[in-house]
Amino acid sequence: MELDLKTNSANVATQAQSFAPGVGFLNVNSSTTVNFYDNKLYFTNGQKSERFEDKILFLSNDYKKVLLWDLTNSITLTAFQSQTKIEDFTVDFDSNIWLMFNNDCYAKYTLERGFVLSGTFSDKTYNNYKIDVAAEFSDGDYNQYIVATRQTSTTNKYINFVKLDLNGNEFDSTIFKSNTAVNNNLTNSNFLRSFIKSKYPKTNLNVKTKLVNVYNLNDTTEAEIIFNLSALDTGYHNFAVRFDADFGTMQLFVDGQPQQGISFKPRKYKFSNLFLRPFLIGSSNYSFSVPLFSYLKNKSFLVDDFKIKNFYLYSTPLNDYDIIMHARKGMQIRDINFDVACGQRNYIEEIERYFKLNIPASKSTLYNITIRNSGITNKSLQDELEKRILTLLRNSVPAYTKLNKIKWSN
Repeated sequence: MELDLKTNSANVATQAQSFAPGVGFLNVNSSTTVNFYDNKLYFTNGQKSERFEDKILFLSNDYKKVLLWDLTNSITLTAFQSQTKIEDFTVDFDSNIWLMFNNDCYAKYTLERGFVLSGTFSDKTYNNYKIDVAAEFSDGDYNQYIVATRQTSTTNKYINFVKLDLNGNEFDSTIFKSNTAVNNNLTNSNFLRSFIKSKYPKTNLNVKTKLVNVYNLNDTTEAEIIFNLSALDTGYHNFAVRFDADFGTMQLFVDGQPQQGISFKPRKYKFSNLFLRPFLIGSSNYSFSVPLFSYLKNKSFLVDDFKIKNFYLYSTPLNDYDIIMHARKGMQIRDINFDVACGQRNYIEEIERYFKLNIPASKSTLYNITIRNSGITNKSLQDELEKRILTLLRNSVPAYTKLNKIKWSN
């Protein structure tokens, strides 16, 4: 049965073949497993259930079938059927089914029932009990393997943990004594497979914040941006996150270029104590590994396989051109040469000396010309000479000056 947490509505899965899924689909109290996906709860009456993407696999009560529940159309199908008892099953990172059966046998099938491999465990003194997928994150990659839990049937319980690689080869084994049977599964591996791997790319940068309405602390919103890093080359890149509570946006910039953004209600979280809460930068911790967090120190940030430099935090949103200038700061900018009247120049120029030009003492740009002792008194002749003088002055007088009048003095 599917239960929507937002609408409080239920949806019963239908059967696609002749078998009946069981009363677990009709009665929550009869269900034995539950899965969470996309704000919905999914109940089954199987012995064990595993979710991957939008499908759920669960082991039938008679231990003979592994049923497949397609969440997109609420139809159940038989993914795998056996004549012998299936002790346990799991789903690896590539959506292959691993089965444990006949006390010491294991097998790997594709989701389409295609046979991949099978084998038996080397130590026959233990019986099959549980099988899980596990992963470690090391050297920038997932190290994936299978962990088989096997135990003795005597009063004194001895537990044997066997690690298998994805090709079905044993490469490690651990034995210890326990007073009771092992009832717990590995904790973090299913979370990595069903949630982390399906939501986040293998190499990614994700920015996540929780917005709280200071006037109603129960009114919260989570904002997250997930950016795939696979297209970027190795080396330093500039990442900028702009959070603007007034306009209700959070946007990621990579090397000065806008990439992804999300929106929320403008000014609703304007007075949120976002900068008063601690924030973390680094990588998530994974199964069987220690946390990879370090503290910010001297504007240099070190986490196992990457470094952060030139870290800046502003109390006001930056404009696009401010973010571009930050990105260009770490880039190699080539000189641009251009020609001017006094020679070749570029944008990187050294000033050796400078001169201050004063305003001329004269307050007027007008001037007069006085012609003395010429002996010319004929008015017509004077007018003709003045025309010729004006023609010569156009090519010889200083700029921004203007002739006022010509005087004749004899």
